[in-house]
Amino acid sequence: MAQFFILRKFKNKGVGKFVAQTCFEKFKGAWEVNVMLENRGAYKFWKKIITDYTQGSFMEDRKRIKHLGNTEKNIFRFFSGDSQC
Repeated sequence: MAQFFILRKFKNKGVGKFVAQTCFEKFKGAWEVNVMLENRGAYKFWKKIITDYTQGSFMEDRKRIKHLGNTEKNIFRFFSGDSQC
């Protein structure tokens, strides 16, 4: 998945959480979610969703990604389902 966007009228209604967790369950295994540093709303959303989904069992760091315009991203890494790829 390259982009994740929820229309404003559906924000804060649980739609984003439902869609994200449905994707985690459908595509089990190793996940990496990259969030632009300047997008504080997206960072807050993903941190909460991933913390809740993994019960705090994830890694978070910051990395410069060359193929994305050499921009720095917050990166969340975790496993979904029973897999530990």
